[in-house]
Amino acid sequence: MIDDGISEGAILTVETSDTTASKSWLEPQTGDAVIALVDRTDFTVKRFRRNNEGEFLEPRNRKNQNFQPIQISSRDPGWTGGHEVEIFGIVRKIVLDP
Repeated sequence: MIDDGISEGAILTVETSDTTASKSWLEPQTGDAVIALVDRTDFTVKRFRRNNEGEFLEPRNRKNQNFQPIQISSRDPGWTGGHEVEIFGIVRKIVLDP
């Protein structure tokens, strides 16, 4: 997320849902930076995007082409998915960027 001014070690203000309640009310919109857990092992900060093809988490680092979008869902009924993704929160503010 370097291109968005979020570098390693940054402190972010994040809107989260109540862990004891349903997370259904926490609906990211296209362009929101989100904190997500991918495949139950890795937390990441990415831009959320929804389009006619489905939903994606997109990296924002033009200098490192190794980072590719992560597809969350698809409009294709035959899509079997590739990653298990849980969105934990929406980034609202960068508090400190070292």
